[in-house]
Amino acid sequence: MKRWSLLLCIFMLGLGIAAVSCSTAGASETSSSIPEAIRQKAYEMLNDPAYSAASGVNVHYSIDNNGNYSDIKVILNDPQKYENDKAAVAKAADEFYNNYIEGKIPEGSIDWRFKREMEIIKFMVANIDYAYNRDMIYDDYSAYGALINHQAVCDGYAKCFNVLAKRCGIESAKVNGNGHVWNIVRLDDGNYYHLDVCWEDPIVNGEPNKIYGYERLRNTYINITSDKIKEIGGEPHAQWIPAEYDCSADVYGTDKVNRYFIGLR
Repeated sequence: MKRWSLLLCIFMLGLGIAAVSCSTAGASETSSSIPEAIRQKAYEMLNDPAYSAASGVNVHYSIDNNGNYSDIKVILNDPQKYENDKAAVAKAADEFYNNYIEGKIPEGSIDWRFKREMEIIKFMVANIDYAYNRDMIYDDYSAYGALINHQAVCDGYAKCFNVLAKRCGIESAKVNGNGHVWNIVRLDDGNYYHLDVCWEDPIVNGEPNKIYGYERLRNTYINITSDKIKEIGGEPHAQWIPAEYDCSADVYGTDKVNRYFIGLR
């Protein structure tokens, strides 16, 4: 049994992993030749909301003479920052829940998932700016950047929504498109919907809109079907991974969203 150390140099371009280079004892591999189990470990780390996806990880594994891999472990380059960020994200999610959801939108009430989703969107657009016109930093790709630094790119927005949705008891997933990332959310009718909070967040004259009101909500990328997001979202939304979600319902679509926000004005 031989033990190897595999260095994954992961560069975040909104898709998750844009390039992976690997070296093992003088040999060289591309990401396509990395065993699926090892790649899966890396993807699990990248999809962790607290992880700054532009930094690196080491993947350690054992391989026997028959080429079988085992004992696969992902080791962070900066584990202390990871743990600190993860704790800060969890605390921020608890604060959101306590301030905006608890006692206001009870679980099991009519449309409770949808109403909680609306409050998450309102909170995110009010408190997060797109990392625009500046040098991006690693945290921009994480929920930590969105919730603590209040700045993020699409990946940070999507991870932030996942964190808050999970805290609110809502099923959601992050999907990777063509150089862009957004969410799939499952609502009270049991159906899945596309949600792109990043593209929903207003930018006025090339700068983030600091004064957010319901009147400025574009309601363009909230709870839409697969056909609709392909139609209006262009190439970034033309396809996505994972692709198994059937987003064809419109019960909680544009009209329902409009009625909800009009009722709050």
